[in-house]
Amino acid sequence: MSRRLRRVFAPAVVTVSVGVVFLAEPSAACPPRPTVTWPLMPRPVKRLDLKSNAYRSIVSEFLRRNGIPKPIVRITGLFQADLDGDGRDEVVVTASNFQTSGDFQIATTVGDYDLVMVRSVRNGKPVERVLYYERFGSSAGVASDGSQHWVLAIGDLDGDGTMEVVTELTAWEAGRTDVYATTATASSRWRSVANESCGV
Repeated sequence: MSRRLRRVFAPAVVTVSVGVVFLAEPSAACPPRPTVTWPLMPRPVKRLDLKSNAYRSIVSEFLRRNGIPKPIVRITGLFQADLDGDGRDEVVVTASNFQTSGDFQIATTVGDYDLVMVRSVRNGKPVERVLYYERFGSSAGVASDGSQHWVLAIGDLDGDGTMEVVTELTAWEAGRTDVYATTATASSRWRSVANESCGV
């Protein structure tokens, strides 16, 4: 994580939504943050149709290759942007399927999953970089607790010209926010560079 990203994000209280990043107002619990002097959105972010047959097929093929022979495809987020500034778009994909029990608990069974992926095409070939993937349930079909990821924001949080992806994880009595980053020279590598979690 860059020094600037540490200063802006951690241990900040941050309110975010897809496409826009708002730093919280200073308070006793949240000291003044550095002034953001660079464009938070250096390139546009476009929401894609969640019912896209092309991406439903992409997610289905990924799940089949990764342990779910008959997946139920449920795409929850599709965002297209040139994240690393190389002139070629990437697509951030979130998908999940699970049984829900109660207001907050996520109960799962065999075939349920949670997926966050960045997909692009390089030299005519698809490239899939998995930020998070987990299969849930047991071979006996017994329900187990699961989780679900959402994209909270996409933007340049540290002023380096590349755009970070902020995700939120929701689970039973737990939550986590991650900032995933790459570089223009290493777009094949994505990693969590800042996070905050809570839970019992």
